[in-house]
Amino acid sequence: EIFGLLSQASQQLSFPGAVAEFFDYMSPIVVKKGATPVDPERLQELLLKLTEQLGAPEAFNKFSKDLAMTAKKNGGQLDPTKLPKLVAQLLRKLGMPAFADIFGKLAGPMLKGKQPDPLSLAAAAPSFMKVMPDFDTANGLASDMHAKLMKPLVPFFENAVQKLTGNMPQSGLKNLLLHVLALSKPVPDVAVIH
Repeated sequence: EIFGLLSQASQQLSFPGAVAEFFDYMSPIVVKKGATPVDPERLQELLLKLTEQLGAPEAFNKFSKDLAMTAKKNGGQLDPTKLPKLVAQLLRKLGMPAFADIFGKLAGPMLKGKQPDPLSLAAAAPSFMKVMPDFDTANGLASDMHAKLMKPLVPFFENAVQKLTGNMPQSGLKNLLLHVLALSKPVPDVAVIH
């Protein structure tokens, strides 16, 4: 019942359509406490649809499709020898070359449950010095998608802030409360009504 309500609420709030579909899909699985098995292909399809609706870069969506297709060909399993190369290619296409280099050199052994050898660590060391721009790029991508997902909540948040603080006299306490509420905005770059 909760998932049904969440689905209705997400539709009424104009969230991306995949959010409501996800809640509708998960409802019978949760209600029956695992009696209904999760279909990995359907779940992957819903997550891909959500990332597309949130404006994820095309490289990410292509990577997700390729990964799903590769897993499907291998009976639902990913080939751990191919995964580091695919992820490194994705990171390069997303504009994160240092992350790509580090992942490409160190992930292979780690996915096999081993530690990277000293030569691999030494080869990846220069990239560790260049990761700050990659963090900024990753943060920008995540922030953009988060903003698109949460934007439907902004009018409700602003209305709640207005109702809570609208009749308060101008004071230090009101300014403090507005500041604290501003920190909890669903989308940080949207102004709070004062």
